[in-house]
Amino acid sequence: MKSFTISLFFLLLSAFSFSQYSETWSIIKASEDSIYNTNTEQKLDFFYDRVNGMLDSIYVQVSNTPQENGKYRVIISANGNKKLFPRVKACVAAAPEFERFEFVALRPAENDYPGFMDPSGLNLYVQYMYFEPLKIGDEFGIAVYSYAPENEVAYNILHDNGCMVIDHLIGEEFFAEHIKFWDFYYTDDLTATNQIYPLKQLRAFTESYYKSLEK
Repeated sequence: MKSFTISLFFLLLSAFSFSQYSETWSIIKASEDSIYNTNTEQKLDFFYDRVNGMLDSIYVQVSNTPQENGKYRVIISANGNKKLFPRVKACVAAAPEFERFEFVALRPAENDYPGFMDPSGLNLYVQYMYFEPLKIGDEFGIAVYSYAPENEVAYNILHDNGCMVIDHLIGEEFFAEHIKFWDFYYTDDLTATNQIYPLKQLRAFTESYYKSLEK
């Protein structure tokens, strides 16, 4: 009886999650063809305004060009906020099938993600970034290093954009689950005592560390 009650609870919860998002998804679906022919900024504004109506404190990204399947990819991110992960996943799961867009819950891992140059002049290309593994007890964390820009950049720009790069490289959910603490620095801060690795190796290094704890 208890098992049946729990199953019924989750069934009702799932039904509620789908119904609370269905109206907005229907509006988005009805606008699919017209939005497809707009520029990236207009697509971003359209999806952000409507998705933000379903979910607070989220971040929306739209690919600049269609993927190989002809669809633009729209990522709905919680910006690493684990408390929002279930809601973001439920929202995307409630989306109908789209012919021109693919909606993704949370930033997926992209092993070939290149990074980017921020408008502030901050170089966040993965090939120029490094990490230093840090441990407090069994908790795993990192210090991340990038090249200093010519002009001073506010720390929040370095932190927020740096986290976005890591999300794309190793996956937003993996980052939140496995890396317990982190901070960002410039390579100018490095000394001979820092043991650093290319940021590209971060996921493999993290997986290896957690496997070593199982032995």
